[in-house]
Amino acid sequence: MKTMFITTVAAMGALVGFSQPANAIDPEWTIKQEIVRIEYDANSNDLFFVGPSTWSSASCPNAPWVRILASLSGAKQILALGAAAQMAGKMVTFYGNCDSARPTYFNAVYIRVE
Repeated sequence: MKTMFITTVAAMGALVGFSQPANAIDPEWTIKQEIVRIEYDANSNDLFFVGPSTWSSASCPNAPWVRILASLSGAKQILALGAAAQMAGKMVTFYGNCDSARPTYFNAVYIRVE
């Protein structure tokens, strides 16, 4: 009985609770590079990281911007880590997905400083 309950809950979660927006692509990593510029859009409240070349993820090979959406609860922490990495000249990589509706933006939810 316990196994059947867990299987049912997992199946329901897969069908209902864990779906992605229609224009989202499976999460992936960008290439590793330095941050050369950080931008902020006061209209959208979004943050942007720019490297010396595009961020070259598999689904977003020509994205010049990594975007941190204002709705992301850890946006300020990602900004702090990104700014520290830029000042220290450290390499970073981002995890997230390409917005297929706007493939110049890689929407990140995670930053790794190397």
